[in-house]
Amino acid sequence: MKATEFPIVYSTIKVMLLFVMSLLVSSCGGGGAKSTAITSHAIEVTIHWDKVVRKIPSYAYGVNSPANFIPAYSNNPTFMGHLKSITQKKGFIRLHGWGMLGDSPEAWQKNGVWDSVKINQALRPLVDNGYTVMINIPSGPQGEDDYRDPVVFATFCADLVKIVNIDHRLGIKYWEIPNEREAGFSNPGLSVSEMATLIKTSSAAMKDVDPSIKVGGPAAAWINLDYLADLVDVLYPTIDFISAHTYSGDGLNSLEAAYDIALFAAADLAKLRTRANAVTASASGGVNTYPSFSQNTI
Repeated sequence: MKATEFPIVYSTIKVMLLFVMSLLVSSCGGGGAKSTAITSHAIEVTIHWDKVVRKIPSYAYGVNSPANFIPAYSNNPTFMGHLKSITQKKGFIRLHGWGMLGDSPEAWQKNGVWDSVKINQALRPLVDNGYTVMINIPSGPQGEDDYRDPVVFATFCADLVKIVNIDHRLGIKYWEIPNEREAGFSNPGLSVSEMATLIKTSSAAMKDVDPSIKVGGPAAAWINLDYLADLVDVLYPTIDFISAHTYSGDGLNSLEAAYDIALFAAADLAKLRTRANAVTASASGGVNTYPSFSQNTI
């Protein structure tokens, strides 16, 4: 089988895009959303429409939309219309939010029991409208600190896959675990070995339920080259994609600073891709043909 690039999911958390979420939330009556001041800056650009520099796959784009954990948003025509305008129905709709596990309108579970009816009501409109959904399971049933028992975590994840893809036949292919639980960011956080055990155990349990899915992670808090490359080295071919975040600032830094951060991130991504591809290229049998993709997250 011919080798290809190892897929990397790169999520850019952009404070400057908060106005987009404000637009979406306001379409459903607010939900307590606060308005966000937007500062305009004039810039000059030249676009050569007749010159193709590089073709970009549709999965190079996407948004994080935690509002879609809530059925009222997924079933609201105005909200879904805005979502379509923003995404053009290309790339991923990544469902991530800590409210998924907490006591909030976004909650999909309580004490480890998933709310099957609510989950179907939230996801069905996205699936019926042709969106490609990625579901992130950020931690275990007890919240942000419940990620250290791989067996408990794996069972929790597999139960959700069963509800989504077996019980309701929604066909969600992409699953990401966990979210920013790595050592060096979360305390105590998971070492490479511990993270590999968590993802390997969970992926096996999830694919026992639905072998067609793709499972990746660790949705790291930044592009930690050594950590992520070592994770690929330990996990491949168990892991289907690797994911990490970058942050462009707190909303107070200049546009030039945010642009510089994006350039640094691009350089780090290139280094990570080179190291990940070196691992997979040396593996027997090569790599399944699979598109590389990234996503912007709001």
